[in-house]
Amino acid sequence: MTYPKVEPYKIDVKNTFLQFSTPKEEQVRRAASCPPRHCLTHRLREDCRKNDEDTVSTAASVREEDALTNSDLSELGAPLRRDGEDSAQKKINKELMTAAKRHTSKLLEVVSKHMSQMNAVNLATAFHRIARNQDMGMKATQSTVFKSMLEIVEDMALHEQEHFDGRMPAKCCTIIAWSCASLHIFPPNLFSSMAKVAARDLTRCETFEVTNLLWAFAQLQKLRPETALHLSEELLQLLDAVAATLSRQPLRNLKATVLISALVSVANFPRSRSLASQWLFTNTSQELALRWPELSLENKNQITLAFQLTKAKHVQLYQTVVTSLNPDMSAFVCQATRRPKTRAR
Repeated sequence: MTYPKVEPYKIDVKNTFLQFSTPKEEQVRRAASCPPRHCLTHRLREDCRKNDEDTVSTAASVREEDALTNSDLSELGAPLRRDGEDSAQKKINKELMTAAKRHTSKLLEVVSKHMSQMNAVNLATAFHRIARNQDMGMKATQSTVFKSMLEIVEDMALHEQEHFDGRMPAKCCTIIAWSCASLHIFPPNLFSSMAKVAARDLTRCETFEVTNLLWAFAQLQKLRPETALHLSEELLQLLDAVAATLSRQPLRNLKATVLISALVSVANFPRSRSLASQWLFTNTSQELALRWPELSLENKNQITLAFQLTKAKHVQLYQTVVTSLNPDMSAFVCQATRRPKTRAR
């Protein structure tokens, strides 16, 4: 069976774990790849000249209604077609978004109607909208339509794993993985293929998409440890790819919630001597230690949880991190290893 390729266009897909905007220079490059949006390109260039700072909205470990806006899938390697397919799939995406605002059942009706035409972007949109509405989403997972969606994306991921032709972009893997994890659904073959596909192309993803993917696999380890045990090779491969991706930029440029997301996720992975795990936990800890005074109580509690898990499950890693911190960071270690505090009522 063949599937429509992902065409180069923006979709208004919203994720729910983290949000922050990309650098203006990157937005300019992306906007320039979309011919109809010259006015936006011009505006962004003007913003760059003025050195305006991006406004950001962040959240970690909590669902936020408007996180991850405007996922840019414009550079996924799929050739641009002129036969109207791109327009048709944009229309499908718009129908999905409209239906999702009404009711999850309406969304499933649209999926059922266009199932044979949907590409990975359309399917990622559908999965994400179902996951955002957890109450109705859990019910939707029992439907035949949802089960068919799982079968199709698994087939797409397997195809991408073998052919690497853009049928299932890494960006779509991050959204689908997050959605499935949020719904507590972990098809082994699907997660195995998504890990391999995404790990090979994480550089095309935004940092928050990378941490969303890492969080999804941490949930797999936490909720389905028996399944995760059979995917140990894929998990190590994913950790290596995440560490390589995050190391491409100074961690001081990342939002604290992104760092905390990575920290907590690594803490939930099984004990391992993986250099990637050590790098991720050590470096995110060092950066967060510098920001400790300015962090919220909720963020501090998440860091404390990560340290407690690491101390219990990764003693050697925990000791490595503690000894690597500068003496002036001892207050951070002391506070981060305490029991999480609760908000005063």
